[in-house]
Amino acid sequence: MGWIADFIRFWWCLFYWNSHKAWFHLNPSKRRCPCQAQSDSGKAYETECEASGSWAKPLRFRRVCPLLVETPKGRRCSVDARDVRPFWLRAAAYYGGAAVVSYLCATLLAFGVLRFAGYPVGLGTVMWPGKWHEFDKAKAQFFFNKGSAAIAHGDYREGTMALNLAYQLDPSHYSTGLLLARFATLLQPDNCDRFFNELTLRNPEQAATTAEHWLRSALARGNFVVMRDLALKRLKAGDKPNSPWIHALLFSTRIIGDDASLRAFLLSPEGAEWKTLIETEFLIRAGRRTQAEQILSQIWYPRKTYFAYYQTRQLLALGHPDDAILACGSYQDIMPVSDRVAVFLGALALKGDKARLLLESKNLLGLKDSTCAAVEMLSVHLVTNPDADLFTMLMQYVKDKPLPRNNAGDRAYLTLFFAAGVMRDNAALSYIQVLLKERSGAPLTSLSAAEEFFMDSHSLVRLGSFLPVLPVTMDLVYALHERYATGTQRPPSKTP
Repeated sequence: MGWIADFIRFWWCLFYWNSHKAWFHLNPSKRRCPCQAQSDSGKAYETECEASGSWAKPLRFRRVCPLLVETPKGRRCSVDARDVRPFWLRAAAYYGGAAVVSYLCATLLAFGVLRFAGYPVGLGTVMWPGKWHEFDKAKAQFFFNKGSAAIAHGDYREGTMALNLAYQLDPSHYSTGLLLARFATLLQPDNCDRFFNELTLRNPEQAATTAEHWLRSALARGNFVVMRDLALKRLKAGDKPNSPWIHALLFSTRIIGDDASLRAFLLSPEGAEWKTLIETEFLIRAGRRTQAEQILSQIWYPRKTYFAYYQTRQLLALGHPDDAILACGSYQDIMPVSDRVAVFLGALALKGDKARLLLESKNLLGLKDSTCAAVEMLSVHLVTNPDADLFTMLMQYVKDKPLPRNNAGDRAYLTLFFAAGVMRDNAALSYIQVLLKERSGAPLTSLSAAEEFFMDSHSLVRLGSFLPVLPVTMDLVYALHERYATGTQRPPSKTP
């Protein structure tokens, strides 16, 4: 306790006695020495030090005033009264050292607390005031990690709140803004376009990446006006690959009946490379089938993957399955296998060759290491071309041979769920819904909304109510919107 008391006295005395001695030193002839015993002579080595008298161990006072010495007669001051002086440099050294040590201890403690709490800060950031501005970025990263973890566990609301905080702290953090915009699609669909627009303005170098996610969001919500505007902007910006954008432009303007925007794009410099395709599209929209068919039957140059996609799909839509298969052969070196298979299945369905369709579908399912992809492809085909026999065969196949428990298997089951909805098969919908909930361990309320959409003709549920929540491919989303137009039409009363 004596040491503690002297320790406390030390810090006070450094200021107190140096101040009094400084005041005395200004005019020693008119003032008495503040620290020497008044009853003594005031001479060196004869006068006691009154300032140290209250200390538990008086010689400790030498840390305050080195003039105190130990003599055979006891503690004495080593100078005459008139020579008593303050030691401000000593006081400054002690105070400065204490401040440095205290600062280091405080910053080390703060660093430990922050790292324990999960803030990704460096020791230099905590210690150096010049780097304190990085705290906001560290806090932003903390809330980003927290929000990502919450979303991964299905807590979208808490995750979105954390991401909002992260984005407010560090608007330059692109990953945070992108994730926030994507989940605004789920929780704040009316505001998500604003989020994407702000993200594009703040991160112009990431505009192409932002646009890809924005397109997925707009398509899932059925916001075809945003799709059109976004496609026009990215085509004029020269994004590569540009196939997704020309497809989005054609699809959106077709749905909303906007020929003017497509015609204006055709007249722009960027529209020149799509001249044949867009002019063919106008012929089809105008009902001039013969002229359109003549153009579609030719090979377009330069040979592009999207030209092949468009031609084969439009030949099927116009009722020419053999011509579509022939076009596939002409473009087989640039068409993905999945596109060629889709066209072939569509042609068989259009020709009514059910036996060949079932046989080819079984062969597709039998391919090694591609079962999930085959189920997904056949399910998308059923959304476009409902077939009770093919659907029954596909359902029996997945019951006999359950798909693997991974992302590919879950996505295949989910796509099959939508095929069941198009088929209006309540038993299949319930079976797949229970299966997906069991595999995910989550309630998946969006599946119930989807089931209501397909089964209840009077429901107010729309495609945009559940598609943004579900991890389905854009091919499926396009197929669903194409089938149910703008998302406001109800499913047919019975399977076509």
